[in-house]
Amino acid sequence: MESQSAQAWFERWFLEHYPEEVRRDYHRAVDTDANPANNPTITAHLSEAAELFARNAPALLGTELSFDGAGVARLANALDRDRRDRWAAQSKPEDPSNMLFNAVVHGAMFIGECAVRAHGCRWSARNPLWESRVDRFVRDGDKQKPIGPFSPFQWLLKHLDDREISESRLADRFRVHVEFATADVASYPKIVTAQRLPKLDGGAYDLLVKFLHRHVPTLTDLGPLFPSVSEFTAIQYRTLGFEVFHDGRVLAMHALFTPPDADPHESTSTVDVYWLTAEGAQRIDRIPCAAHPPYFARKTGDSLEVTVATNGKPHTHRIGYRGHG
Repeated sequence: MESQSAQAWFERWFLEHYPEEVRRDYHRAVDTDANPANNPTITAHLSEAAELFARNAPALLGTELSFDGAGVARLANALDRDRRDRWAAQSKPEDPSNMLFNAVVHGAMFIGECAVRAHGCRWSARNPLWESRVDRFVRDGDKQKPIGPFSPFQWLLKHLDDREISESRLADRFRVHVEFATADVASYPKIVTAQRLPKLDGGAYDLLVKFLHRHVPTLTDLGPLFPSVSEFTAIQYRTLGFEVFHDGRVLAMHALFTPPDADPHESTSTVDVYWLTAEGAQRIDRIPCAAHPPYFARKTGDSLEVTVATNGKPHTHRIGYRGHG
């Protein structure tokens, strides 16, 4: 099968099954709320479709699915290139009951329902229903602050793309844009009492452990996501910087990694940002850059501003525990 992009999958397998008025003005249609009166029956249809997909998952995907991030990860792993291509081979694009079409649109509803059930999100219906958005919220004191919607169907379309299907981007996308984005960080235990921490010269693992024992004594485990002793030692960070966020509940550790024998002026290095909580490393962001001139990082509100050199020009990235800002 020739290489297929997400757009190609959409045009060949899905566009034909949209109502004519939607195809005439696709973007306007899918941006319009199809349930302004908040009819609970419509939302129930979305939930029921997600339930049906989960019940059929053992036969359809060879795995059971739970309504959370782990379920999304299992869906991403099970819907691999071979299964995608088998579904396509068994389906005809013009047939609205074909396996590929129905598995994807119901799978999208499953992803959305995971966000609704596990992370306090809400459905926002569209026409057709598989284009429905999911509104995300984050706790702001006693209130829920809206932070914008996402499209489960578009996420699953991207997963079908040859450039993504062999990777875990669907699961990563859910983790970053749902789990982290909606996290109630105020409920996390504090791990740092100081507002600022000094830099640490040298990237040896034992030096880092001693540093953390001194400044972050309640952080007793860096977690499975953090590099092992041998992996961390092999990276050979020269300097480690630290910024305290969310009133001491989150600690960002940042450092420059440059591969051996790399040209320091080419964008082959990365600024690695480790987001640490009481449970250890929760996420690692890597920002491509050149090693020279050196990067600069500073705390701005709830974000870490990282200025790097790329293609000879400075670029500033804003990253927070909840994602990119």
